[in-house]
Amino acid sequence: MCAKVSIRQGGEETMSNLALSNPGASAWYELGVKGCDTLTIKIHRLAMAHLQDPKWQLQRITDHFQQKFQLEPFVRFSESGWGFGSCFRRSEDALDDGWLAFDCELPIAYQEKGEVDMRKVYAVRSTLCIVFDLLWLFEGETGVDQKQLMVVDAVRVDVEMHGGALCVGLTLAMCHWLSRQPDSIHLTEVEQFGYDVDRHLCRTERVLESVGLHFRVLCRQPRWLNISVPGNACGLDPDSYDEWSDKGYTLCPHNVDSSIQQLTLLMMLAKIHDMVRANS
Repeated sequence: MCAKVSIRQGGEETMSNLALSNPGASAWYELGVKGCDTLTIKIHRLAMAHLQDPKWQLQRITDHFQQKFQLEPFVRFSESGWGFGSCFRRSEDALDDGWLAFDCELPIAYQEKGEVDMRKVYAVRSTLCIVFDLLWLFEGETGVDQKQLMVVDAVRVDVEMHGGALCVGLTLAMCHWLSRQPDSIHLTEVEQFGYDVDRHLCRTERVLESVGLHFRVLCRQPRWLNISVPGNACGLDPDSYDEWSDKGYTLCPHNVDSSIQQLTLLMMLAKIHDMVRANS
């Protein structure tokens, strides 16, 4: 786990483990976006009950983040909202029975003129660390038709330039979608979206001369996905290129150091999630 304190103990056999090897694993949460400034997490009610289970002793990890980054108190999981300062709020979108959706508007992380309240940025990142840690531990079976596509495995939360790592598992269901894409194709819509997210998070007058040069989303046969954003060779790449594996794989970070890089990569993955779900 990327955080210095963690809810997970290691070695648990959960739906997150099974989803990487079972193409039929039903979805228990989904990622999505609303424009370039809002992340959406859609959670099945069974997974929501899992988040609300009083067995989770969250005070140690919430106290750690609250003290380290001077955050507002953590609001425990409810259907109206949750997170540090309730940074995730119930979406007004109409959903199928059994699902809840929560939106988080991403705060500005840098601007050349004027100050930025980084507490809001760390509130979002710290909340993401906790919720994805708990969702990773989900052990139920929702029985829904749609299959789990991605499992956020780790979100590191540390000060700028010292740790923005992000690890995301791509399930077999997601790998099957990737295998149907042409070889060496760029997902240009996602590349442009990454640029737009970066412009929202980073309010600067610098000009990036080429979107495709700085934001790269490449699908390669038989099922590989590589994502790059501005930085020192910053991005996510497969942990293994084993073409004969009967499991999914994990996208692992390289030089993902800052809040802007971490949140942009997560938003780009959520955009891909939306695209895959729309085409399935």
